[in-house]
Amino acid sequence: MKKKQSNAASIHDLAIALCEKRNVWYHSHSVRLVEVEDGTDSCTLCDMDSICDDAMVYLCAACNELLKRPCILKLVTNKRL
Repeated sequence: MKKKQSNAASIHDLAIALCEKRNVWYHSHSVRLVEVEDGTDSCTLCDMDSICDDAMVYLCAACNELLKRPCILKLVTNKRL
């Protein structure tokens, strides 16, 4: 029996894209990765609030694991300065 192929990217694939400074679409949000200073609790710097669910935490942790540095996810907006 053939396995059904999924069009959805894996958490690992998304984390790689984020670590390569690309924005990704995840759980109906466009997010990007921001590295933070070593020694800080990255969760206290995060402003994702109510959209930071288990899935977002898992994606963020995957990015931290790949980079070996603390980082946070940020929402991508199309605001012009």
